[in-house]
Amino acid sequence: MPNGKSGDHPRTDLLLHGAEVFSSEVDHLIREIARVGGEEELDGLFDWFNPPALPQLQQDLQTEYDRLIIEAKNRGWDTSAPIPGAVPIEELLHTFELKTRGMETVELWIPDRILLGKELIAKDVAFAIITDKALELGLEPLGVERGDHGQTNKYKK
Repeated sequence: MPNGKSGDHPRTDLLLHGAEVFSSEVDHLIREIARVGGEEELDGLFDWFNPPALPQLQQDLQTEYDRLIIEAKNRGWDTSAPIPGAVPIEELLHTFELKTRGMETVELWIPDRILLGKELIAKDVAFAIITDKALELGLEPLGVERGDHGQTNKYKK
């Protein structure tokens, strides 16, 4: 059973353990795609255990990377940042608190990429922190609207 250790899966070997899996060029493109927010798209691009020939794989990955860079720039992300589009959890919590002042209902945009310090944190951890803050502020959930690369959570007092 896979457990994230080296040798379990080419994806974790490359992205988590820093191993060379395909070629330096292809591995670099895969890491860059993950860095700019395309980690989920990687699964649909090719079969990790039966990939296309390296030239075709590199071309497909370059096309996806170029598309993601354009999308990131259109969103206003700094694509040179270590983790483009990521927002510190502290910034989200501060914004959340400010929005609640004098309001009966509150909407909070929560991006898919949230930082704790300089590291991305798992979505379930981020949502647990945000839920704790909502409870602290006396809010209860009203609903969620999913958007591109994030969601809007709605709350009421």
